[in-house]
Amino acid sequence: MACFLYIVEKFGIQMDMAKTKVVFIKDAPPHGRQGDIKDVAGGFFRNALMPRGVAVFATPDRIKQAEAMRRRREEGERLHHEQMEAYATKMDGIVLEFVKKANEKGGLFDALDTREIIQELHQKGFTAIEEKHIDLERPFDNIGEYTVTLRLGENLPTPALKVVIKEEE
Repeated sequence: MACFLYIVEKFGIQMDMAKTKVVFIKDAPPHGRQGDIKDVAGGFFRNALMPRGVAVFATPDRIKQAEAMRRRREEGERLHHEQMEAYATKMDGIVLEFVKKANEKGGLFDALDTREIIQELHQKGFTAIEEKHIDLERPFDNIGEYTVTLRLGENLPTPALKVVIKEEE
């Protein structure tokens, strides 16, 4: 606490115990994202945000840095959205084929999960696809054809992949 008060005195930061203006330097959902400038309770800042290195006091210099961080973040999000939009048009109807060992009833010895689907998509050039994009309730554990939908983002079409699992001979 003494260190905290020293910082407040040394830098002349105005801190009302009710609200403190902070700059988020890391994402801290649901409180703020990198580059956000928000008013938070003084105790919350002192006890939760500052010790974890998530937020700092909002000084004029840090506010300028926060605006630059926010612009970089928004530009990255825009580029990611454009990439996902391109993927959505290219991926619709793609067929992924897998060969797996199965028993005589068609049950797989090793179920097909999102990890393997992602690896196959990466080999086909869709390197930005992550596990969170694949809508798979449970791994496929039988030979056959399945449809997998992808959630690439808000306001984007949801492409459907066709997954074919064949028996290893």
